[in-house]
Order: sequence, then C-alpha cells, then structure tokens
Amino acid sequence: MIKRYESTEDFATAVRGCSNPYGTGSFVGHMEFETARLKTLQGDDSYVAEAEKLLDLLDASVETPHAEWVGSVYGAYPIVPEFLAGSPTPMRHRQNVEGDNSPITIYVSTTCSAGISTETMLKRGVAILALVLKMQQIRPIELCLLAETHGRTDGEYLQVIPIITKPVDISVAAFTLCHVAFARQLTYGAAIRDDKFNGSWPNTYNGGGAPWEAHVREALGMAEQDLYIGSARMWDDMITKPVEWVNAQVKRFTEVREGE
Repeated sequence: MIKRYESTEDFATAVRGCSNPYGTGSFVGHMEFETARLKTLQGDDSYVAEAEKLLDLLDASVETPHAEWVGSVYGAYPIVPEFLAGSPTPMRHRQNVEGDNSPITIYVSTTCSAGISTETMLKRGVAILALVLKMQQIRPIELCLLAETHGRTDGEYLQVIPIITKPVDISVAAFTLCHVAFARQLTYGAAIRDDKFNGSWPNTYNGGGAPWEAHVREALGMAEQDLYIGSARMWDDMITKPVEWVNAQVKRFTEVREGE
C-alpha cells in the first residue's frame, strides 16, 4: 500500500493525534510525538551548521551535463545549409554539455532498524542534507522522504512525503533527515494507525538491497536518473566516509558520458 502526501506540512497535519508504543526514550531520541510533529512543521536549524561544515570539505561545484545536439564533423544527420556553406561542422550528434536543466528527485528512506542509534541517524542525515545543499547548487532537485514498513493490507506500507525544494526548506529537511523521532514517532505512528504496522519490515524487504530498490522504484514510478537512498546501515559510506560519499553522488550526476 502506498500513501502519498503533498508536503511535510500535509503529513504533519495528517498525523495529529496519532500515537505509538515507543515512548520517549533513547529509541526515539528522547523526543515526544507532538514535539516531533511540530518540528516537522517548523523545522530545526541546529543541524544545518553541521551540514554546512561538511560542504566546506567538498570539491568545488561543477556544472551539470545534459544532452544536446551539437555541431560536429560527424554525427547522426547533416545540416544541409551549413554543408553547402562550407562549415567544418555540418553534422549533428548528441553530447552532454554543461547546464542545469535536467532535474532529479532524491528519495530518502527514513526507516531504520532498532539497532541503528540516534547518533548514527544524525551522521547519516547530515551527509544527506549536505548532498541536497550541494546538488541544489548544480541542478534542479526534488526531495522526497520515504517510510518503508510492514502494512496489513498487502504486506507493506510506503509513505511518500515531499519536502519543498524551490528553494529547499533547509530547516524542515534538517530535522526530518537528522532526527530519528521523525521516523520512529511520526511515520511509525501513522503506519500503525492507518495500516496496522506490526513493527516489522515490509514482507518482501528481505534485507533491502538491489531487489528491494528495484521494487520501490517500480512501485513509486521513479525515473531512471532519480537517486534512491535506502534505509540506514551502520557501515554505509555516508556514515563512515561522508565527504567521499557526497562527492561520489555529485560526480555521478555531473560526469559527461560520451555518446549520450
């Protein structure tokens, strides 16, 4: 089952009055449900500075390539007037050139196993926030939060929660990405209320990985260029090597690939 919200504000409004059995201890980052809901509405700037520090360590920004037909001595077809005029580049072939007109959506799973600490989620969230801030300097992006849990209806309950990205609502992104209470208080509470979430992963999750990503991409209709960031794992590069991870993602979306 898929539940799509229009925005974080829509989600925070919809979950008003929800509750869950997880209390207010370390599992939820010592944050009450209503506090987490209000921070989802208002944001929390306290994590932004950490992401900005990480940005200072990143490589200089580069322009984003997109495919255009360009003049060449070879290519798929000729421009006859240019050929007759003696132009040295009368042919046309597609080539990636620098620009900012190929948007992507970054989908971030906020769901995490019980063994993932609040500190690990904070490190992960800071790295993802730094990536979002970096990418918006380079190309148009959209940001969607995901919750991937069990659901009674068909074995899974996927919540899709977009964050405003024109420009990015940094304060809201910071809280929802960095504080574990967003997932464990709010999305779990909504899943319990709306589809009888039993505390487990989706029935076909099976540890995540490529098969699960392929399923989520198809279920949500992701475009090929969209970036999917799966649930947290302690050994993820974004946690252990955040600078290298952010740079690798940026490079992925800015490399010029010949022949495209």
